[in-house]
Amino acid sequence: MLLKREADAVAQLLGETNSSKEVQLDKNVIDLKLLLEKVLNQEKLLASYAGMKVGVFGTRQLSILIANALRQNGALVSCFLQSTRDSINEIMDVPVKSIEEARDLALSMVINGVEGEHELDISEVLRDKLEGTKVISWRDM
Repeated sequence: MLLKREADAVAQLLGETNSSKEVQLDKNVIDLKLLLEKVLNQEKLLASYAGMKVGVFGTRQLSILIANALRQNGALVSCFLQSTRDSINEIMDVPVKSIEEARDLALSMVINGVEGEHELDISEVLRDKLEGTKVISWRDM
């Protein structure tokens, strides 16, 4: 939280005039630092995922890092999710599934590992298609 408050204070003092893409990139960096801090400090916040059956949306670096952090804190990472299945069958011995395939997995939660402009849209699609499954952004971990 301290990093976020510091960044907000600096942005306010500088009269932030960055483009929306630059602002998004800055936000990503701040949020990634906060997540890294939690993982390195092994904060109890991540321990709250222990025993949960979790899916991680995305198959890129951030999603893989999230899955590793969850596993280290006792979560059961059941799958990586994609909008549609492609040629990737598994990552780190974890199957890659389409959103439709995930309906049958009885996931406790899906963590959206997207960090770009489509993040909110993807979360909405996940909520619609995986009704009853909690969906959160990686930023909320």
